[in-house]
Amino acid sequence: MLFYELEIDYTITIKTGDRENSTTNGPVYINIFGRDNQSTGYILLTNSPNDKSFQQGSIETLQIKAIDIGKPRSIIIRHEDDINGWFLDYVEISVNKFLIRFIANRWLNTKKNDQQLFVELFGSEPPGSAAYTLEVQTGNEQIEPLDSPVYVQFYGATTKTPKLFLEPKTACFARDSCENFDISTNNIGEIRKIVIGHEGNGAVSDWHLKNVKIQTTDEQLKFDVNKWLSRTKYDQKLSIELNRNERRPPSPTTVTYLVKIHTVDTEQTDRIENIEMSIQGSTGQIDKFSLKDHMKSSLDRFKIEHADIGNIESITIGFNDDKRQQVAWLLESVDIETIETFYHFQAQCWLSNRLGSNFTWTTIRPDKNNDCNNFF
Repeated sequence: MLFYELEIDYTITIKTGDRENSTTNGPVYINIFGRDNQSTGYILLTNSPNDKSFQQGSIETLQIKAIDIGKPRSIIIRHEDDINGWFLDYVEISVNKFLIRFIANRWLNTKKNDQQLFVELFGSEPPGSAAYTLEVQTGNEQIEPLDSPVYVQFYGATTKTPKLFLEPKTACFARDSCENFDISTNNIGEIRKIVIGHEGNGAVSDWHLKNVKIQTTDEQLKFDVNKWLSRTKYDQKLSIELNRNERRPPSPTTVTYLVKIHTVDTEQTDRIENIEMSIQGSTGQIDKFSLKDHMKSSLDRFKIEHADIGNIESITIGFNDDKRQQVAWLLESVDIETIETFYHFQAQCWLSNRLGSNFTWTTIRPDKNNDCNNFF
């Protein structure tokens, strides 16, 4: 005797986003997952290979029959039109007195985001969404703006969001920049952790991520990162997992750095402004900091409190990006002292922002005769 699982009725509503050229003319399939990871298997939602149901801004309601998998928990939806890009807004499923919404808010497109034609979505009820404001800060070490698609994924106690791609209206993720995004997605409850990363498929695919802040209706979270997401730098990973309750490592030892700047005596009388400097060490670096005005034949002293960066390997000094002051500066040398070590950097070079970007900065290594001299 053969036994067949009883099929029940599902009402499925699919909203295509109101984005330009958002459509799919290919077959669309859905697989619904419920209790004990039971699934309906892939079900065809289009009537013919050239069905044009899912057009820009449209809302389509479909009736299907499938096995009873209990309360829908997640779905995989895909289409097979690799010519057109489909922006899927959401999928809503009504079955067994349940009404579950699966928010996508993303492209299924071979040329955008992760270039996939399918997505796994996670449901929440009642129908609606959770709103998040995301602030992403790129670090000082970034050279060129990142042009690889950036995404974030939120994890709750029992469910998670899909990959949420951050699509700025203008180029962003540039050096020292801070971008804000308003995100609408399925409700996961309290955020336990996030994963943030990029696809690594742009011309510039090295990203120095400084920190991430998340504002919900109930709380604000901050995750400090300060690392490269890159295939060639650091641990060669394009994403990072950040846990809200993760114990932070103990604060690093603070070191006092005494910096002396020697300016050569010249006939120039202009005051030198807008000078910045960074210090690179064997275990870290001191990001760019501003120096006060310099006059000819001057010796200027600065004291910097910073986490230990190990042995100093080089310094970078010059004008910031403000081109309002068209002057030249003859830098003689720089000395840096800690409680144990003295470094001398012989410069004797002109720096001028009126000659172009190649003359506004110089990177200097410590003199070999003075490198890492110990006072003890």
